[in-house]
Amino acid sequence: MNIVYFGTPDFSAKVLASLINSEHKVVAVVTQTDKKVGRKQILTECPVKILAKQYNIPVFQFEKIRKEGFEPLSKLNADVFITCAYGQIISKEILEISKFGTINIHFSLLPNYRGASPVQWALINGEKEIGVTIMRTDEGIDTGDIILSDSIKVENEDNAETMLNKLADLSVPLVLKVFKQLEDNTIKYIKQGDNFTYYPMLKKEDGKIDFNKTSRDIVGLIKGLYLWPNAYFYFNDKQVKVFKAESVDFIGGNINGEVVCANKTGLIIKCGVGYLKVLELQIEGGKRLDYKSFLNGNKIEIGKVLV
Repeated sequence: MNIVYFGTPDFSAKVLASLINSEHKVVAVVTQTDKKVGRKQILTECPVKILAKQYNIPVFQFEKIRKEGFEPLSKLNADVFITCAYGQIISKEILEISKFGTINIHFSLLPNYRGASPVQWALINGEKEIGVTIMRTDEGIDTGDIILSDSIKVENEDNAETMLNKLADLSVPLVLKVFKQLEDNTIKYIKQGDNFTYYPMLKKEDGKIDFNKTSRDIVGLIKGLYLWPNAYFYFNDKQVKVFKAESVDFIGGNINGEVVCANKTGLIIKCGVGYLKVLELQIEGGKRLDYKSFLNGNKIEIGKVLV
């Protein structure tokens, strides 16, 4: 099977690596254009492009694939297009170029969690199980027919990064099974119907912690936004990102957002229901630290209300 693979981030590169090492052939990769990253705005290649170059696989980067992609992709004589977190909407004429059309790897149990960040939203919502769906891509947003799906449990220590990597691993045998079904002409498609959920793209402001919510809800937010944009609060007018926290039992405080403990026991904050123990955090302009190191360099008084 000659594959053209469409993808961009780390977890998509993980899927690509498995396909490269399979019996099938990745004849080309399509990925997003290089982006400027960090304070110094250094032009940076994405993980999928870096991996493809290591294996001397041709790489295509279109500013707008709908306008630029049809002619060059038509020349590749691909059997199938595979998409996994590519990042652009693909037109119908491009979706239908290859012999078997376009297959998408979507990290949710469709028809639930359509949209750009399904794993992140599932964690924010406190889901106990998250899955992968292999689907036939159409012009809609995650509306195509379902081919195969599978799921795994969310463990206590999981966050967006760990779950995306686990789901990348889970998706590969499903994709290989779909390839076999395509070759044998035994594939079956299941319509999604109209009973679905859709979640929008995440925004930076989605990371603002609302201490009026339950501590469990806030832990879900922290896990879901672990990679970007990160959950955060403000301390002395500086943004503090939170990377790891847990819901704990405690007594004290009168106001949601109030610091009720700030010592070697922990940095504990009163919430609408329950208490949040912050374990890893980073103040604006500083390094990522565990709570003990953070408190050594930042004096937070009991009774301080964080916003």
